[in-house]
Amino acid sequence: MKKLITGIFAIVAVLCLSLTALAGDIPYCLRDEDEAQIFFAEVTEYKGTYVNVIPVKVVKGDVKLGEEVRYDQATLIGEFSVKKGMAYLFARVDENDYTYIFRASDYDTQTLDLIDVKPDEGMWGIFETDLNAGEYDKAESARRGRLGLSQQSLQISGELPPLHTNLTKDNTMTYVLCGFGIIALASAIFYIVKKKKK
Repeated sequence: MKKLITGIFAIVAVLCLSLTALAGDIPYCLRDEDEAQIFFAEVTEYKGTYVNVIPVKVVKGDVKLGEEVRYDQATLIGEFSVKKGMAYLFARVDENDYTYIFRASDYDTQTLDLIDVKPDEGMWGIFETDLNAGEYDKAESARRGRLGLSQQSLQISGELPPLHTNLTKDNTMTYVLCGFGIIALASAIFYIVKKKKK
């Protein structure tokens, strides 16, 4: 009986560890898979489970610039509200995968910051580092060469829509703590003054 329980536990542990390892390979799949897409797009509609966008700049993949497209399984990376008319960075491994939505600081992948991603932390930190290092640009060039595709324009002509880079966060807790600090300091001063008068 002990051997059976130990065996079942070992099998479950191996399965759990292998599933966990697969979760972190998204940046590598985005780089290595021919179906993967990374692009900037202006949002025309967002309903939580899907997003309609007009791609404006391609980093990697077969993405039609200037044509409205709907992506299902939209997933925000970070806590923010998607705003119509603003541009975001999008990434997806294939048509069956989630469509990941990022707030980016810049259209230049060599210098951009993913606003809601901590650098060097987790798979999205790897994704940002690889973007900045030009890994996805190199992968796209290699993909086009391997598939015999012409080097198309990777950006719409004209001015690009504004990126949603609002860095303001909800500071309610900060204000509450500062308020309590001020009240505590005022109370201490009042107590000291009152005690000296006696």
